[in-house]
Amino acid sequence: MGGYSNTFSDQRGGGVSYFTADLGYNFLNSPRYRIGAFVGNNFWHESYDAFGCTQQATNWGTCVPTVPTYVNLISQDNDWHSLRLGLAGQTQLTERLSLSGDVAFLFTRLDGKDQHHMRPKIKLIPEDGDGHGVQLEAVLGRGE
Repeated sequence: MGGYSNTFSDQRGGGVSYFTADLGYNFLNSPRYRIGAFVGNNFWHESYDAFGCTQQATNWGTCVPTVPTYVNLISQDNDWHSLRLGLAGQTQLTERLSLSGDVAFLFTRLDGKDQHHMRPKIKLIPEDGDGHGVQLEAVLGRGE
């Protein structure tokens, strides 16, 4: 037992869903540009289920013999909650070309659960945490 392990499982039945809402105000406006600030909320949910297990490396203590693909081995369920504070802007580069973008600073909370169905010692592990980060977005648009 022991050594390097690299396993392969089928992923079925999971999914991703999300929702983002921002509320803001443009404090600088002109015919060629606008700049504003916003506050918002983002929710991201993801869930995954791993079925079966095949060892790809030399650890003969894990997934040997191969676990059939009808056996659900691992379930992962994560909810990310983020408060967004940011700036957004848009400018008209030419008559038919515009550039818009935003930058948001995030305060994020993770509520996660990792469940290994065949290993009683790690039946349900909470994976929770807090963090912060930055989101950036830019769009170059063409008017018709």
